[in-house]
Amino acid sequence: MNNKIWTSINTYGEGGWKRLIHHTNQWWAGQLDRPLIAARIQLPYDTCPSTGLPYHGILAQYPCEVPMGQILETWDWHLQHQRFLGDAYPAIWADFGASFISALAGGELTPAPAEGTTWIHRLPGKTISQLHYRVDAHNPWHQRYETFCKAASEYWQGKVQIGYCTGGLLDSVSMLIGAEELLFALADEPDEIKRVNAEVEAMSWHYYHLAQGYLSRYNPGYSCWAHIFSEKPYQILVCDVCGSFGPAMFKTFAQPSLESFCQDTSNTFYHLDGPGALRHLDSLLSLKELKGIQWVPGAGETRPWDEWAHVIRRIRDAGKLVQLSSCCEVPQIEEIDRLMQKLGTGKGITINLYGQESDAPKMEEFLQRYRVI
Repeated sequence: MNNKIWTSINTYGEGGWKRLIHHTNQWWAGQLDRPLIAARIQLPYDTCPSTGLPYHGILAQYPCEVPMGQILETWDWHLQHQRFLGDAYPAIWADFGASFISALAGGELTPAPAEGTTWIHRLPGKTISQLHYRVDAHNPWHQRYETFCKAASEYWQGKVQIGYCTGGLLDSVSMLIGAEELLFALADEPDEIKRVNAEVEAMSWHYYHLAQGYLSRYNPGYSCWAHIFSEKPYQILVCDVCGSFGPAMFKTFAQPSLESFCQDTSNTFYHLDGPGALRHLDSLLSLKELKGIQWVPGAGETRPWDEWAHVIRRIRDAGKLVQLSSCCEVPQIEEIDRLMQKLGTGKGITINLYGQESDAPKMEEFLQRYRVI
């Protein structure tokens, strides 16, 4: 591992942020003639956190009574064991699990540390007409989220890019009333779906602005779980439940909200997850303000990246940017090389590459090959 080129949270510095902003601005504008590749290495832990807490990447896996300062100190200890190269940067985000907005609306959030996630339990007996999304400042997850944003911003003061929590709109509804009830409501109660969608959209914006009110004081830019950096306001949009309904329903019930977010946010991506969601790709590509697509082949999918060249090419031919999932690992480098060869270019593509210390030479070669370093 060449320690002269890998940076840490302590050595990234002002020069690192300036380079990152310069290259990502070029990439968002379609002017960077190489892929955007963020390489991160996780070093083995040689110490234990002084807090005595275990490291959990998901904030909600810590009980609410655990002081936020202790959690941030534990996360800082974890960041001290990371190294960054290429377009990578020190980052954390407010991870409360999928569709956190469901918990903000009264759903029961249960941590599942062994599975590396959290679960939102369905509200028993709730129908779409009984479902309402309103900001509740007394909700413990509201308080936890606000406490995190305020405390994390002050703790790192721009040394670390802090991302906010996002989640799907209709996905949130599905979690609270159940997927089957949602599908019936789409067909039988379209006006109620539109009402709830408007409430979820307003609530989502509320928590976006709540977070930015604290984070923008020091943050170098904007980010979330996808770890795409943007100097301008950025969001990644999600509607995983759309895989269970057709293009007409997508255009009627999902697309209007997506259009609204795209029009009101400088840089937006859409999280397209699994082959079943590809039926909506034409609708997504028709969104003029949508900047790009994060393509995730889906759970259980084993086809290598180069076999998705037709999907990546379709997105790029429409003038959109592409993220290859949110996490690629060193064993996938050969697949990515073959994909780039099929495409003829890596322009407009971004990759988060993760590895261990022993992977450093191969990661360095990969970044050199695409002129990242």
